[in-house]
Amino acid sequence: KQWYQRRVRGRKCVPCARDEEPNQERSHCQPLPPGPPPYRRFTGGLLVGLSLLGSATVLATATVFWRHSKTPIIKAANKELCYVIFAGLLCCFGSVILM
Repeated sequence: KQWYQRRVRGRKCVPCARDEEPNQERSHCQPLPPGPPPYRRFTGGLLVGLSLLGSATVLATATVFWRHSKTPIIKAANKELCYVIFAGLLCCFGSVILM
């Protein structure tokens, strides 16, 4: 963990809050700019893990649709629309990883 500190009256340093960082002169704390979630933390890793699991599930389902595309149940399911939905889901899951 990296802790930032600011100076109070030149000598004493007081730590900034978790969502703040000191200014250039280290005279006061300012809010951190918003950014992507850090993947080294638990929540970031959890988001990436769930995104990969969702992508794998979509790819497995699309593979089943593709392998059984000649069967009547897949023909009745409007397979072209399903492929478009699968592509959209992969884009959604992929955007979590790219952030």
